[in-house]
Amino acid sequence: MYERKSTLNAGHVVLLFFMLCIIIQVIRYSIYENGRYHINSKEKLIQYVIKDEAKLDKLVNSLVNSKEFFDKKRISIDYYTETSKYYTNYNNELLNEIFYNYKVSNLYANNEKRIYVEFSLMKRSNIAYGYGFYYTEDDKPRAWQSDDEDRLIVNGNGYIDEKEKEYYTEKIINHWYYYQINNWGF
Repeated sequence: MYERKSTLNAGHVVLLFFMLCIIIQVIRYSIYENGRYHINSKEKLIQYVIKDEAKLDKLVNSLVNSKEFFDKKRISIDYYTETSKYYTNYNNELLNEIFYNYKVSNLYANNEKRIYVEFSLMKRSNIAYGYGFYYTEDDKPRAWQSDDEDRLIVNGNGYIDEKEKEYYTEKIINHWYYYQINNWGF
């Protein structure tokens, strides 16, 4: 009878290599995701904003008191681009932590009429098309991309914008509001 030899052929080596690569990627992803907030609902986001109120207030304070903010009247800090607006270029540990934990896609701060800082979060299909939270110095809600408070109409626990009906905002705690936009008109 023939004796069967146990050898690895090229197909087995390639298969083992791909399996090893997949395992390494899964481990890398789980390490990267470890500690990040898993925001899958409006309620979860509100819970984290309440929990991090002191950190968020400190971050807003540092942004508002930065020379760049007062010189330009508005700043935009991005997650996706490796440009001067890329969030890690600011060398701000708290900014890095907030971007990482909340999966912020963009931070926009405006100081033209009143101080306003918006944290847009990466899209989650089960929440809304666009959503996030924002800070207003005067503790008044904002209409969609506008300071015109007269456009807001009371709706349940929050407000909708009479010009942009798909926009909804709701107070979380003093100075902090949740927002969502279900359609950006595209």
